[in-house]
Amino acid sequence: MVYELCDFKYIDAHTHFFPPTLFKAIWDYFELPDNDGNPQGWNINYKLKLEDLLNFLRQRGVKYLTTFNYAHKIDISESINDWTFQFTQNHQDAIGFGCCWPGDTNK
Repeated sequence: MVYELCDFKYIDAHTHFFPPTLFKAIWDYFELPDNDGNPQGWNINYKLKLEDLLNFLRQRGVKYLTTFNYAHKIDISESINDWTFQFTQNHQDAIGFGCCWPGDTNK
């Protein structure tokens, strides 16, 4: 039997969603050039506003997606988790992932 991509609905378990200003900071960090002028991380292919990114995934058959966010320094996990909770309340197809940082002062 032959299947096509559009024959399925998907759960994308590796999508990252962050507050817009944090998203931009992460994108900028990954694209910073190293000593040889190459990005120290990788080029971000889909620098889209949140709603545009959601629509991009939905148009490709993604029925559910994860927030798969992370804290990359001390004392930001709580604000990321607050944002994630609100995001999942507004987008029922989003599966929220909480994050933590081992040295957070708010335990």
